[in-house]
Amino acid sequence: MAKVYSGNTIMVVIKNKPVGLLQDMTADEDFAPEPASGIGDPRVVEYVPTMYRISLAVSSMSLKKDSLFSVGVFPEGIDKYLATDPFTVVVIDKVTRKTIRQYNNCIFARGTVSVRKHTIVSHNCTLLSTEALGGDADGFVEASA
Repeated sequence: MAKVYSGNTIMVVIKNKPVGLLQDMTADEDFAPEPASGIGDPRVVEYVPTMYRISLAVSSMSLKKDSLFSVGVFPEGIDKYLATDPFTVVVIDKVTRKTIRQYNNCIFARGTVSVRKHTIVSHNCTLLSTEALGGDADGFVEASA
């Protein structure tokens, strides 16, 4: 029997309600470590984190019912962008339905919008987050096929 690993679902959550999906997300977490040395000794003793940055690269983002504009995920203009509440991105294991990773206080940083017949999709997006939390799942669930 072949071993098959499940895929994951990546959801956009606004005000505790799942409103859309992301496809192909890569998270980059940077602690911006700076070298620290001792007094009178120029050798590096340790690296001290100075700024925690989380960037999510997303190949596409679409919402289930509303448009990306109407819920404020994709900004319609600078005034609406400045007034938009942050959202949450949750990575869920498809088999166990457990959370693998959660990114809180996300904002839209950049992306390309495609207006299609029945939907508005954003491609090649960069989202920024202030917090990444671990979940209660292992990440990959082994299943038999």
